[in-house]
Amino acid sequence: MSRLILQKLERRFVKAYLRWGKQKRPPIAVNVEPTNICNLACPICPHGAVRAGLIPEFKRARGYLELTTFDKILAECRRSQIRSMSLYLHGEPFLHPDLPEMVNRAKEKHIFVNIFSNGLLIRADQLEQVLRAQPKSLTVSMDLISREGYLRYKGSDHFAEACEQLQMITSVFTRMRTKTKLTLRTIYNGEPREAIGDFLSRWFAVPGLETIQLTHAFPWPRRTDADMLANRVAADQQGECPQVWNALNICWDGTVTPCSYDYEAEYPLGQILESSLEAILNSRAARHFRRMHVLGKRAQIPLCAQCILPRFVFEIITIASTQYMTMNLDDQQKLLDQITNLRFSPVKDFF
Repeated sequence: MSRLILQKLERRFVKAYLRWGKQKRPPIAVNVEPTNICNLACPICPHGAVRAGLIPEFKRARGYLELTTFDKILAECRRSQIRSMSLYLHGEPFLHPDLPEMVNRAKEKHIFVNIFSNGLLIRADQLEQVLRAQPKSLTVSMDLISREGYLRYKGSDHFAEACEQLQMITSVFTRMRTKTKLTLRTIYNGEPREAIGDFLSRWFAVPGLETIQLTHAFPWPRRTDADMLANRVAADQQGECPQVWNALNICWDGTVTPCSYDYEAEYPLGQILESSLEAILNSRAARHFRRMHVLGKRAQIPLCAQCILPRFVFEIITIASTQYMTMNLDDQQKLLDQITNLRFSPVKDFF
């Protein structure tokens, strides 16, 4: 125990005082926001929370990332040797008319692109254009174990339409014989084991779908309906957020923020159109943000004061099609055991 305490103190001394919050190397990946507009208002997302009156109305302007801004982002990523980019943050990327061109320009700069989508608006012709540019992956969050689960996490009854959309998406992937990895991500809603088994068997029988991910919901900061667990964990101010050193988020207008949950961009580190990425990463605001977390003072940052992310463990069960289709009955039962435990959102170092 004393050794762990000494290591913690040493880490704080080095990072907070000797380095004064300076980040020596940029993160290996960035999140880039094509738009902060979304076609859905999922109850578990800020868009849905606003509609339900659980958080205040958005103050940040709505808009679309311009290609000139995207070119500046790509140039800065190349200069900083960042090789991976997720095109997603606080909106639906397939709403952006220039999404295929963005993926293509990133490919020309040798930057791998991962796209996250709710899948509902994807058109076949648009998807074909995107796949020709060869993104590394497309993850569609569609919550398809049951209609009840879809309604709970999407807030609208598009379950049948979503199933048809996934059929279309997989058919395009199969037809184009693309190397892009297609993943279906679904939140587990406490469905019975039989429903989970039927869900996995149904969608893994569809050609083109390579991976299914099952996970649980995350309680967003600042919601008035946060449960007792979230409030209790948020009171522990000693946690150092994993995004402090590993995240870089660029909004549609070029604003850079340290946290992917800062949907209002309330803690800007800099502007990509005005400064280099290296300068932004070690701006006064960025270094202050890191020091407060390292020193256990994140409660002094309004953005972080009621966030449980430093003490929250995201559990994602990833199942490959080839893996599932060759499982014996015992292994399938063990997998179902894992999935049924997802409803208990795990928290690290709770006691």
